[in-house]
Amino acid sequence: MGIIKSWRNSPRLVRIVIGRLVVLIPQMFGVTMVTFLLIRLLPGDPALLPLGNMATPESIEALRQQ
Repeated sequence: MGIIKSWRNSPRLVRIVIGRLVVLIPQMFGVTMVTFLLIRLLPGDPALLPLGNMATPESIEALRQQ
């Protein structure tokens, strides 16, 4: 009961900031997972995108190793 009582007595700004930080962590994890899955599931080679259509197989392999 001490934690709940001290939580209610803390300043409103502190409660808002802590509450938003608690929500931020799962949101960032979710955004990271969705981005990762979209990149992996979409057709095409992710290494080919920054190099362009005229990339050689050697340059694609070098980018993958980086």
